[in-house]
Amino acid sequence: MKINKLIVPVAAVALALTVGTASAQVIGPRVALQFATNGLTSPLSANSSNSVIARLLLDTTGSTEAVRLNSLPFNLITGSGARADSLRNCRVYNESDVNTALNSSSSSNSMFNGVNSITFNSPLILPAGTLTTVSLRCDVDNTLVSGGTYTINMDTSNVVASGASTGIPAAVTIRGSVVVPP
Repeated sequence: MKINKLIVPVAAVALALTVGTASAQVIGPRVALQFATNGLTSPLSANSSNSVIARLLLDTTGSTEAVRLNSLPFNLITGSGARADSLRNCRVYNESDVNTALNSSSSSNSMFNGVNSITFNSPLILPAGTLTTVSLRCDVDNTLVSGGTYTINMDTSNVVASGASTGIPAAVTIRGSVVVPP
């Protein structure tokens, strides 16, 4: 009988330790993308340069490691007669350094309706627990249509992000889109 009394408390302690350990979770790399509605160039002007078409807040406050992005897939939808090819020489800037574009582009490259994946010259590393704002800036040529609209959004299935250390795919969430009237 003394043996049975000894075994029961030990088994209860072992079960409690197992349950306590099993409930601890590793979250992993994650990034939330939020379109900003402030700071945009609106209205757009024909023959202008460096117009802010979209601003995106990259939030890694819920991530357990830094997140790596090699590109951003901006989805462009035109409306009311707007021409996608009016937006040329599009570059992405980390707003902490608006003098250096994250990607190379030439003035002959223009946007098109659909997903425009902008690949960076080198990966953008977002430290865990930070907020980073990037902007999509384009030159606007003389084919700008008065009254036309440009809507920029993203789909999580097109965003490729990973843990900077582990390479594990990051959980990506996206909220909002932006309509920029010319």
